[in-house]
Amino acid sequence: MELINKYVHNQHDFCRMLTKFSLFLTGHTYFQYFYMENLEQKYIIFIDGPHGVGKTSVLEEFVGDPNFGIVEENFVDRKFYGIDQDSLSASIQWFIENLSKARKLLYEKDKKIVVMDRGPATILVYRKEGYTALGMLEVILKEHEKIGITFINYILLKKEKEIMLRLRKRMHDLQHTENYYQENTRLMLKEQSDKHLTNICKQYNKMTYFNSIPLIENGYESSETYKHIMLDLNTKIEWDVYFFHNHFA
Repeated sequence: MELINKYVHNQHDFCRMLTKFSLFLTGHTYFQYFYMENLEQKYIIFIDGPHGVGKTSVLEEFVGDPNFGIVEENFVDRKFYGIDQDSLSASIQWFIENLSKARKLLYEKDKKIVVMDRGPATILVYRKEGYTALGMLEVILKEHEKIGITFINYILLKKEKEIMLRLRKRMHDLQHTENYYQENTRLMLKEQSDKHLTNICKQYNKMTYFNSIPLIENGYESSETYKHIMLDLNTKIEWDVYFFHNHFA
């Protein structure tokens, strides 16, 4: 198996080298090749959904796989220097910064796929004025599509009782680790409020923007949700031979 993987991977590298050489013979510069190479199809996958639904746990299933780049949410720990953390400005800043991290992984680290913890749907759902930014967010995604990036937006959904149990456990764990900053921030963001969670779940249940794909994962562990996502990706992504062999052969 290892020899086959190595052989297929070397074949992929050989094809890239051959492409460079043929472009050189026809008078193309390396810059032109670099531009053409970077128009290869790339993917950014958003794992979105209500707080406490298990997005981060699903994201961790991708960690360690060299074929995937990972962008963590890191909203609670981020500093916005005077801007209210609960504001639309802070959310847009956070999203654009995370998109920039994703592009770096796609083009500097040569990843084909980047998985992001949360996406643009978060802004619509969590910010009071979120829908006023809808047009701008759609333009941002279209600008990325022009350079060959396809977005896939998964919305994880579970029963509210199941989510609330996870939230209470998380708060309990934070109290025992004495992470007061995260604890206070999550309280400020109303994460322990049943009413707030109900409202958030309702909005995600009817989310239709950004080609959202709902995944109703009641009772499923993160490893099972990961498998469901990979099976769905298999119907949407044009895998190269090396990647396909490693994951689906």
